[in-house]
Amino acid sequence: MTFWRKTLIYPNNELAKLHVNAMAHNPDRNPIWKLRLAPDLVIKLQPKPTNGVRFKGNVVMCEGADETAFKSGKWPRGDRFHAKFEVWSVGEDWCFKLGSAGWSVGADRNEIERLRRRLLNAFKPGGPLSRIDIKMMLHPHCLCCGKPLTDPASKARLIGPECAQASRLETKHTIDAM
Repeated sequence: MTFWRKTLIYPNNELAKLHVNAMAHNPDRNPIWKLRLAPDLVIKLQPKPTNGVRFKGNVVMCEGADETAFKSGKWPRGDRFHAKFEVWSVGEDWCFKLGSAGWSVGADRNEIERLRRRLLNAFKPGGPLSRIDIKMMLHPHCLCCGKPLTDPASKARLIGPECAQASRLETKHTIDAM
């Protein structure tokens, strides 16, 4: 069964840039990005220190998915599917692997494979994670340090004022998303 095996995925330049900038800001305090990939799909992604690129994440698929979907005991009613995963680079290759997965009682357990496919598609070129914008964020936080963003200019950049001065991250594409 390939479900649990390491899977090669396309490199994601946007995530690679975000990883470099988050690690340059403070490798000991990694931001957690909470993003909506679809109305029923939310993801929590955190860059981790490494020589290449490494992210740990959680994904939840359920009707009306929002930030509460990540909190046990606060899950929305109905079928819910969740998984932990890791994405990392080895040279030019990027890899994806599920760490664990689960679903609500009575849910069709075959849907967990659909969740895996949707998550893999999110990392593909042209997928939601190849262009992060403010509309995807469950709450606007700085992509470099994770602090909440309140200023409209910072929200448009997705980077706070302190990090914008220290970062070389190109964020012009996010301004169009406002």
